[in-house]
Amino acid sequence: MKQFVTRYLQATHCDLFFADAAILVEGSAENMLLPHFIRNKYPKLYQRYISILSINGRHSHRLNPLIEKLCIPTLVIADMDSAEKEGHHKAACPERGKGLISSNYTIAQWLVKERDLDKLLALPSAKKEIIKETPYKYSIRVAYQTPVAIDYDGAAKEAIASTFEDCLVYTNYQLFKGISTDDTGSLVKSVSDEINSASSFEDFHKGVYSVIFCITVFCAVLP
Repeated sequence: MKQFVTRYLQATHCDLFFADAAILVEGSAENMLLPHFIRNKYPKLYQRYISILSINGRHSHRLNPLIEKLCIPTLVIADMDSAEKEGHHKAACPERGKGLISSNYTIAQWLVKERDLDKLLALPSAKKEIIKETPYKYSIRVAYQTPVAIDYDGAAKEAIASTFEDCLVYTNYQLFKGISTDDTGSLVKSVSDEINSASSFEDFHKGVYSVIFCITVFCAVLP
């Protein structure tokens, strides 16, 4: 673990040692958009020294010893990563009442220590924060996808996301639905086509999940 932290810090900025707080994110999308959100929506937070570190969800817990030494307030933004409970925990479209779990180590074993998807969706905000008392008081909070209310053809529907990307689509459903682009093969066009071709909300939900999941897997295996 010490070797991991040492190598990771050598490959990134070490402003964590001088920051007022830290935000750990999993992907490049979060790393690009989060500073924009803070700068434009949270002026008081923007005035503070916030260190944003991009690190894979399977490894964020390895920074815990360093966070504890620095006693720095930390937010961990993690993907739900919904998966089947049995076997090799194959990735699955998130749905309530299906016995699914979160396969994200940060959520399931480090911070929340709960992997049941239904229980995670019902978890109150206060339960997502851990207060540390030694040697100085600070807190670690985890944030992950929560259900998004969508007006789907005049009916109120609940979309459950597995990652930051599909949550972004659901939150901006009308925007993605109305996008017109000739950029064949682009993620935006694929999502827009899926929205407009779906015959039901269930088809739309599973279609968006499939598009995002396929693109994510493809990007992960690129050299």
